[in-house]
Formats: sequence, C-alpha cells, structure tokens
Amino acid sequence: MAIREAVVGVAFGSAHPTRLKSLVGIGSLPYQNFTDLSKPNDPKVEAERVVAAGGVRADVTLHMERSKDRFPVAIEKNVLDGDPLMYALDDLAWNEWHGPLALYPTFQIPVLMVAGELEDSKRQTEESVTKLPHGRLVRIPGIGHLSAFYRSDLVLPHVLPFFRATLL
Repeated sequence: MAIREAVVGVAFGSAHPTRLKSLVGIGSLPYQNFTDLSKPNDPKVEAERVVAAGGVRADVTLHMERSKDRFPVAIEKNVLDGDPLMYALDDLAWNEWHGPLALYPTFQIPVLMVAGELEDSKRQTEESVTKLPHGRLVRIPGIGHLSAFYRSDLVLPHVLPFFRATLL
C-alpha cells in the first residue's frame, strides 16, 4: 500500500514553508529517501509490468485481503478504478525524489501522524516522527491503515485539538 499520502505534505511544506501551518498525515511515514529504493532497469518495462499486474486495483485488493480491512464501498470503488498506468508512473516518479527522510530534520511545520496500531509493523513512523522537530504520532488501537483513513470517529478526537493548537 502506498506510504506517500503524508509525504506529499512534507514535500509541499518543504518547498513552500509559508503556505502550510500544520500537517496531519494518516498512515505511515517512511524512514527512508525514495532515491535509496531499488530502481527498475527499464522504467517502461516496469510500468508495463505494473499495468499488466492490475495496478492500484491489484495492490489495494491484496492489502485489503492481508489486513482484513476494507474501505467503505464508495471509496473502495473510486480507489480500485484508478488508472493502472498513472499508478505505475506515480511509483516511478517518486523514486527520483531525494526525500522524505532528508527533509525531516529541517521541517519546522507541526506534524501529527495518525496511524492504526496494526499498520507499519516495522514502526518506521515512530523513527520518522523523532526526526521531525515538531512531530507527534498517535496510534489508534485495534485498527489498520484503511480504518485509520475512514474512521473519523476515532481520528477526529486527536486531529481537532491539534488543529486548534496549531491553526488558531
């Protein structure tokens, strides 16, 4: 499953620090730079492989099966109907970015990461948050990544006080 949702905020906030006051990320936060990941020998062949394998539909379906968690129907359909080629190209593009780990120590924007207890088994998010000068992590007991994404009843009690403290 993609770990890049919060990383978009880190990239944006690093490039435009005056345009972001705080950041909430749902899910894991990688403890690596994407340029350190292995790269395919031939990007075109890799894109074709991802498309042939089913793209986002295949990866999300596998994640849902392994985690025994599902999106609500409307969200699931939207995610599963994503363009496989765009998914493949997105993956290839991220491998060219020297972040996010390199940016964490200089990221001065307050960050709250909210993650399910059952995701990120290597606990990279804990390591990443310690590198953020104003980072904090909340783990929601008993849930995984997908539930952390859509269970606003469990997430908002942590997010709203953070926004009140950082935005008001």
